Amino acid sequence: MHTMSRKCNLLVQALVRVKKSELVAYKDGRNEHRKYGYATINSFLKSVSGILSDNDIVLTQVLREGNPDPILQTLLLHESGQWIKSEIPLIGASNKGSQDIGSQLTYMRKYSICAILGVQTEDETDDDGTKAQESYEKEKETRNDHKKCITDIEAKQMHDKLADDPTYLHWLLEQISRKQNEKVTSFNQLWISNANDVSKMIENRLKVKRG
Repeated sequence: MHTMSRKCNLLVQALVRVKKSELVAYKDGRNEHRKYGYATINSFLKSVSGILSDNDIVLTQVLREGNPDPILQTLLLHESGQWIKSEIPLIGASNKGSQDIGSQLTYMRKYSICAILGVQTEDETDDDGTKAQESYEKEKETRNDHKKCITDIEAKQMHDKLADDPTYLHWLLEQISRKQNEKVTSFNQLWISNANDVSKMIENRLKVKRG
C-alpha cells in the first residue's frame, strides 16, 4: 500500500532529480556456503543516502504493529514536510523465530527500497531472500506433514468478522489452541478439520451481538 501527503509537488520534483542518477546496490556480501555474492542492506542504504540528502529527502524504515503480522513502513520525507509512504506486511512473521524474522525483515527492507526508489542490484539472488524462502518452504512442509490449514483469505475473513470484538477473538483463539494442542495466535493456524466448528461459533457470536 502506498500513501502520500496532500501536496507532493516539491517531493516529486526532488525525486525526478534522484531518478536521473543511477542507483545501484553493489555486492558487498558473500555467501560462502552457496558461493555467491549479494548486496547487503548497508549497500542499499549507501546507494541512496547521498543522492537523497542532496535533494533534501530522508529515508526511514520502521515496523508498526499489524494484525496478526507486523508491517514494514518505508517513508520518504522531504524538508518541505511532503512525504510518500509504502507499507508491506511481514506475512507469517508472528509464527516465526527471531532469526527467520530478521532475515525476512532485511529482505523486505531491500525490496521496499527497490520498489519506492527503483534501485537496481547486481545480483538476482541474495542471502536474506534465500533464508526467507527456505524458511517458508520448511514451514510449508511442516504444515503439510501435520495438519493442513485454511487459506490466508479464509483466515482474514474470519478475523474481519471479529475485528471489533477483540475479547471474544482472544478467547476463541485460546479455545482453538486447546483443541489443536498448540499455541494458535491467528486464524492462519486453524486446521481445515476444525474450520467448520469455528465458523459456526463466529456466526453464533455475531447473531448474539446483533440481537
